[in-house]
Amino acid sequence: SDEARLQHMLNEFLFQGIEKIDENFKSKLRLINGDMELDGLGISSEDREYIIENVNITIHGAAALNFKGKFKRTVAINVRGTKQLLDLTIDTKHFQSFIFISTAYSQCPRVHSSETFYETPLDYKDALNILNCIEDENSVDFVSKKLIYPWPNSYTFTKAVTEDMIRQYQGKLPVIIVRPSIGMKIKLKFNLIKLN
Repeated sequence: SDEARLQHMLNEFLFQGIEKIDENFKSKLRLINGDMELDGLGISSEDREYIIENVNITIHGAAALNFKGKFKRTVAINVRGTKQLLDLTIDTKHFQSFIFISTAYSQCPRVHSSETFYETPLDYKDALNILNCIEDENSVDFVSKKLIYPWPNSYTFTKAVTEDMIRQYQGKLPVIIVRPSIGMKIKLKFNLIKLN
């Protein structure tokens, strides 16, 4: 149930101690169901209107994480889904920032990476064109193996493409990109990129 999901999230470390700051914080929460794979994010028009009227910070951590996942699905979730969430954030009346949780491995083909943006060999618009224009999954998988090289999988590749897409949103809204490693929950080590 939605209530059980919300209670499970409230038990996570992110919310520990928040009642000491604001004892009424739970009354400010609203669980909104969506699906990053669906066009429009699978959000109802009522929930979309609620977001536009009430949300000021978007923290985006949803992603297709399967390292062996199909390229079209990974692009749909990680690239198109993020683009639609960026556009929705821009539509909000009180937006302050968009925080994107990427991965430390988005730049894994590089020997060294720093807190900066890197261009990718495939622009996000081209990735979305592949998603929309090529119907045959086998053809997409064949082409994608060549497209993503030297990235090891579509997950890390689409995270890199999405970071570059976010760079192209410069000036439209303040963005922070967090690149956590696998052990972020334990050690909280990550790279951070902030756009003003």
